[in-house]
Amino acid sequence: MRKVSVKKDHVLDYEIRLRIIETAKRLYLRGLITSLTGNISNRASDKRRFWITPSGKDKYDLKPYDMSLVDIDSGEKIAGDKPSSEYLMHLYIYRVRDDVESIVHAHSPYTLVLFDLYKRSQLIKIFEKFSEEYYETKTFLRKIDVIERTPPGTVELAEKVSEVFKNDLDVTLLVLKGHGVVSIGNDLTKALNRIEVLEDLSKIYIFRMLLIK
Repeated sequence: MRKVSVKKDHVLDYEIRLRIIETAKRLYLRGLITSLTGNISNRASDKRRFWITPSGKDKYDLKPYDMSLVDIDSGEKIAGDKPSSEYLMHLYIYRVRDDVESIVHAHSPYTLVLFDLYKRSQLIKIFEKFSEEYYETKTFLRKIDVIERTPPGTVELAEKVSEVFKNDLDVTLLVLKGHGVVSIGNDLTKALNRIEVLEDLSKIYIFRMLLIK
């Protein structure tokens, strides 16, 4: 497999890498990640590789040559810096879903609080009700699922997440209890928007509970 020097080959998927950087900045500015948390990826132009944010780099100060290029078949890094510690989760999703172009993983605070308060069956009912009341839920989110606490960065987590997306094609968002949110889409804008809409709906529900009390 040919290794690639991203610093030398500035034109290689340059626009894709810029979109990843812009997505990271927007997540940071909305308080959905911190400087060193969260991760974003997008398939490369040849579709059998993907670009992902690097490990240990400030999300607000990323450069195109920081991005890591990973081969989907072998799982090897073939360019750029060390990939995010959650790259296995992205890798496993791309392996089971050819239609997925983009993955965004955030640590949305209101969403995590809300999803820690209820069991999975209760949460599904809450968002079914939201689908009736809020246009954004039905239009953008489709279906949400939940995974119980699983150690981050592990093969176990990658397998659990990819299994949900493989077995239920309607699921576009997966909440990892005590950890974060994983969103998939056919472009970064849609994947990002789903995380933002879910966070806004979680805020609305929490504020409702506070006001009713």
